[in-house]
Amino acid sequence: MADLTLSMDSMTYGGYALSRTLDGPVFVRHAAAGEHAQVRLDHVRRGVRFGTAVRITDPSPERVAPACPHFGVDRCGGCHWQFMHIEAQQRWKAHVVREQFRRIGGFAAVHMLPVVPSPAPYGYRAHLTLHLDAGGRACFYAEDERTLLPVGQCALAHPALQAVLDEVVRMRWRGPGRLRLMVGSAPDDVLVVLDRPLQAGQRSSLPLALLDHQGIAHPLSPHDKCSVRFSLSDTVYQVNGGSFFQANPAVAERLQADIVALIPPDTPLALDLYAGVGLFSRPARARAQSVVSVELSAAASQDARVNLYGMSDMHITSSDTLEYLRGCLHRPQVVIVDPPRAGLGAQVCAELLRLAPPLVLYVSCDPTTLARDARALCAGGYRVRSVQPYDMFPQTYHVESLLVLDCLNPILQLKVVHLLSV
Repeated sequence: MADLTLSMDSMTYGGYALSRTLDGPVFVRHAAAGEHAQVRLDHVRRGVRFGTAVRITDPSPERVAPACPHFGVDRCGGCHWQFMHIEAQQRWKAHVVREQFRRIGGFAAVHMLPVVPSPAPYGYRAHLTLHLDAGGRACFYAEDERTLLPVGQCALAHPALQAVLDEVVRMRWRGPGRLRLMVGSAPDDVLVVLDRPLQAGQRSSLPLALLDHQGIAHPLSPHDKCSVRFSLSDTVYQVNGGSFFQANPAVAERLQADIVALIPPDTPLALDLYAGVGLFSRPARARAQSVVSVELSAAASQDARVNLYGMSDMHITSSDTLEYLRGCLHRPQVVIVDPPRAGLGAQVCAELLRLAPPLVLYVSCDPTTLARDARALCAGGYRVRSVQPYDMFPQTYHVESLLVLDCLNPILQLKVVHLLSV
């Protein structure tokens, strides 16, 4: 396919610039809105063309030099927008969230709060996943999501995590495989998590852990460990090598504080669904008389029992969220949800509508599934109070959001109270 010369109109979810042409839209990597570029067409998917800007002929005034040597055309796929000034990134992330609510959710307008910035545009990540090629070299996936690219540094990694990466790169590992690198709040609290044993005779100065069939990390030897600790809002959270935790602890702390502030004082019952290691459950107990923390992951549930230990009226349930809701016989006043990228889905939304909690606090890393679920919940009697984007992942197109939903259907609420009291 021959290269095209295109002008970019806006930015879209997925990190692409959108160019509208007489032959239909073209979604372009490595270009910013307002720029003109020479574009290589890469593929056509469902009749839509996708390409890559191989030369910028008229750059945007918001274009900046990337900080990472691995960033560029056909290079590392971990970052998408390093060429764009951080304030422009945040502005376009807000635009993307608003557009998803309009296009996917069908909302003419929503109350969108200003994007909460990350204190650090680089060096913020507390964990990374590396992929080992057949030769055992540490790699990230390239932009094509198939090619493994050997790396020596990551501009997004916290400096202490970069030091771990330096040591990992010097070693020869048993590939193919995967490594997870983690650093807690203390710079010397580091961990490397393996998905397979070391080669015979291999040694490392780094603490090592090995994942079991349940996804729980265990110390590789008596001298190793299997978790790190994060301190948020003066509270320490244990995080196993197999547990999920936000990659940007500074922004996660702000998100945590915002959620807690939204919970009315003396709330009788709050549910924390997809609760992970208890990041929201623990502070929610300060505002709610009783909290139920629900998590399916064996590793995260194990951490939650440590992090929430000794708290009165704190109930920890190792369960699938949908199964828990189907058996729930008590009506919560507040429900916090933080699902994976796939979102809640129709069945969980239906169960929330059955319980009709007055307040739903929905944390999402995907504005597309967030808007879809918001549409379903609002069709059943909820109203969007606000949407708060967070720049949890600077230099990428990813954006975290907090959706606040109020139940405004009094008939639905009275019906729920009656059914749950029978």
